[in-house]
Amino acid sequence: MPALAFFDFCGTLVALQSTPAFVSFMSQTDSRMALRWAFLRLLRSACLISPSDFRRRKLGLLTGFKRSLLEEAGQRFAQTILLPRLLPSVLERWCNHQRSGATCAIVSRALDVFLEPLAIQLKPTALICCQLAYDSGICLGRLRGPDLTGDAKAAVVRPLLAGTRNSDTYAYTDSAADAPLLRLVRHRYVVAPVMPGWAKQLGCHLIRV
Repeated sequence: MPALAFFDFCGTLVALQSTPAFVSFMSQTDSRMALRWAFLRLLRSACLISPSDFRRRKLGLLTGFKRSLLEEAGQRFAQTILLPRLLPSVLERWCNHQRSGATCAIVSRALDVFLEPLAIQLKPTALICCQLAYDSGICLGRLRGPDLTGDAKAAVVRPLLAGTRNSDTYAYTDSAADAPLLRLVRHRYVVAPVMPGWAKQLGCHLIRV
């Protein structure tokens, strides 16, 4: 069996948080959405809403958009915003794994609407990400399926590990929320300027950015 390498996306492969960046990208076309987005960010910066409520309400701002419009915007966002911000040091690891014949998977709570067009460039063996829900081609402003963070992310990748030797498993992330995923693999990497305490406790190697 080939080696298996899992890569988080936001803050790991790319130097930004992609879902809020995409909401900002979409708000450029709608002044009312831009005002609501600015107010929502103000609430979050003042700690008046929780991270989970911020995410729920952030996704809610996409309610009513046509699927075709979101997909077209997602392609432009991937090309103009995401590709130029891929982190070279992590992208090098990605390419090295691919050249060695490893199974490379992006596992992220970012949205399918822009990760799928980006995947055309990166060519992952598997893309596991959050999916927007639609009804009759109109976005419902919520997810279809689980929000892939913490234990939920670990749960979706666990079946992929079947048949792979633990010594051939890798995971890359920048977030303590991915600790359950890191515990599933042998080789653990954190992407950060300095080694975080939580990552040191998990025995991670540092990829400095």
